[in-house]
Amino acid sequence: MDRRAWIEGFWVSLMGGIGVGSCASLRSSMAYASPMLADRLISAPRFGHFQLPPAPGETTPPIVTALLRIPDFPWIACSGDDCWVRSMDPKEQRIGEAWPANRQWISQLRWDVRSQSIVGCGRDGTLWRKPMDGAKLASRWDLPISLRDLHSIPWSDEAKLAWIASTDRGEVVSIDAFTDEIRTWWSDGSQGPWRIALHPEQKLVGLAGRTGEVVLLEWPSGQEIFRRRLHRAPIRAMAIDPDRNLLFTASEDRVLQALDLVRHDHHKIPIDDATPWTAMILAGSRLLALGGQDGTIRWVDRQERIEVDRWEGHQGTLTALALYEDLLISASYDATIRFWPLADLGHRIARRLPGRSP
Repeated sequence: MDRRAWIEGFWVSLMGGIGVGSCASLRSSMAYASPMLADRLISAPRFGHFQLPPAPGETTPPIVTALLRIPDFPWIACSGDDCWVRSMDPKEQRIGEAWPANRQWISQLRWDVRSQSIVGCGRDGTLWRKPMDGAKLASRWDLPISLRDLHSIPWSDEAKLAWIASTDRGEVVSIDAFTDEIRTWWSDGSQGPWRIALHPEQKLVGLAGRTGEVVLLEWPSGQEIFRRRLHRAPIRAMAIDPDRNLLFTASEDRVLQALDLVRHDHHKIPIDDATPWTAMILAGSRLLALGGQDGTIRWVDRQERIEVDRWEGHQGTLTALALYEDLLISASYDATIRFWPLADLGHRIARRLPGRSP
């Protein structure tokens, strides 16, 4: 494949991934083939930045620990190390609601489509649910364990509201919101998983964490169908590509692994100079975004298995990534949220592609 053909294919893929609403801005950028335009491109991508206001009684802006795009609402949810959650309009960069949620660091925010609620968990063992149409938390559970990751179970009965969470004890627990039943769904006595990834169609649960092992389990039986140590260090980030049946894991060993969920073979993509901390698939495209400990966002072509761009701007470890229309939103230990126009991405990749064919 020649270089121009690859770029054209990338643009088609990117426009499909970002969505129809942002295609106009992308089309306006499709003069990427012009060498004169490429020469005028700046070396760093454009971005805007924002700091969350301090919580009541505090004087410093909080570090954002998690981001959540709220479907069908013009908001993202942001949790801070001050244990508050705020809703924010990314276009206007203004705060909507704010509420106290946990007593310690909030580990994860998720969207539950059945109850139209934001669900969160923290290292204090607290799990809570807040509907978008309610001013207060609708439910709250206090577990005697620290919670690391959380997902709504997409395959449970339509009338049932349930979640799955990983703990510091090396367990995965399931929570039934209607009966308040909390039970251990999986445990192998190891040091335990940090990350959970769910395949939305195959009733498949992926676990990864401290040991560098990746485990695949069937839902709801918990039967183990795959286990292998793919990394030499703890796994920090995990993402599933359901269209290609691939599971991506990124580790402190500075390696990105792509595991085929059908054949169970895997391919290694080196990440030379940073430990990844968070990962996000750009749906419908070939791209994976990795947020690093060095504050850099790395874009990886999942099909060609090469890094195609880097976005620099943060001054601390990346804690979260989210998409909102034609923006990539990132958060960091530097206490800032940054907004990156995805329309810049195609230009930059067209410029940075190596001379050889990918």
